[in-house]
Amino acid sequence: MFSNVADEEISAADSASFIISQLIAFNKKADEAINIIDSVNEVANSFSVNSGDLATALQVVASSSAAMGNSMEETLGLVC
Repeated sequence: MFSNVADEEISAADSASFIISQLIAFNKKADEAINIIDSVNEVANSFSVNSGDLATALQVVASSSAAMGNSMEETLGLVC
């Protein structure tokens, strides 16, 4: 689903890898994946950043940010 809503071409494999890494980093259940997609899409549509860059940045910082107690939304805001 993320590869369909992203504002740049992202392969299904990269999309799945991104979603899975966020679910693990922020200790979310699989049914919360849509919230991750919606959050990234909303930020990409509202600010001068594309969803591919957000996905790349989140994959790099998500684990350490979650370990510091930040939510996925807070981390997305910091990255943006």
